Formats: sequence, C-alpha cells, structure tokens
Amino acid sequence: MCLFYSLQSQVPQFIEVEDKVVGPLTIKQTLYLAVGGLIIFALWFLIDNLALFILASLPIALISAGLAFLKINGRPFVHFLFNIFGYTKTPKVMLWQRKANARKKVLKSKTKPENNSQPIQINNQQSLIIEQKRKSKIKDLAKAIDISK
Repeated sequence: MCLFYSLQSQVPQFIEVEDKVVGPLTIKQTLYLAVGGLIIFALWFLIDNLALFILASLPIALISAGLAFLKINGRPFVHFLFNIFGYTKTPKVMLWQRKANARKKVLKSKTKPENNSQPIQINNQQSLIIEQKRKSKIKDLAKAIDISK
C-alpha cells in the first residue's frame, strides 16, 4: 500500500478561463452590463421624449454590450480601447538626434588617426619573451578547446 496515495491532488486545467458568477456571465461582464443598465435606467427618468431616450440609450447599450462580450484578436474590447487611448497620447514621429560633438569626433578619427604612443625600443631578449608568452597562450587555448596534438 502506498503512503503517498492520499497526497495526490488535481491540477487546474483551465486557468485562463474566468469563473462564471451569474449564469454564463463573469464578474466583469456582469458589472459592465449592470453599469450600462443603471445609466439607461437613470436616463428613463431624466428624458421624457421616447425617441430621444432611445437615441441616448442606444450608444450606452452598445458600449456596455461591447465591453462585456466583444473580443478583438482574442483580447477583450477593454484592452483594445486602452491601446487606442495610449496610441493617441504617444508621439507619432520619432526623431534620432545626433550630438554635434560626436559627429566632429567621428570625422576627426576618419581623417587623421591619433597616435599618441611613442615607439618602444625592444631588444632581442625581450622579443623572445614576448614570443614565448604568445606561444604559451596559444597552447593554453588549444588545451582549453581540446585540439592539441
């Protein structure tokens, strides 16, 4: 008999699906429709003319239904509206401004290379030491990548 059998639990499968609260509606959908319904209900008492009431309540009903049910490219309509407002607030033209000093430095370096170093006198013994160091570094590299003979 296995001792760990009772420790098993189910892993949730659909974590991206929102919970249904009121019938087939989620909490967000219920709130969008309730707010739209309350606004239309308030308009019913404020507007006496039936034609004007219908004209005023139709956009509110469409907006609340769109917020509750409409999805564009698999994303809720609310995200689409936030993207529209964000796009209208950001600048449309991006300009890259180069600093004038950087341009002059680039031109100077292309026309005349600056060499501030002075020539160094190296005798034969120093050149042999440099050559040996170079060869030892190559051998170390060969050992590191395992190509040595």
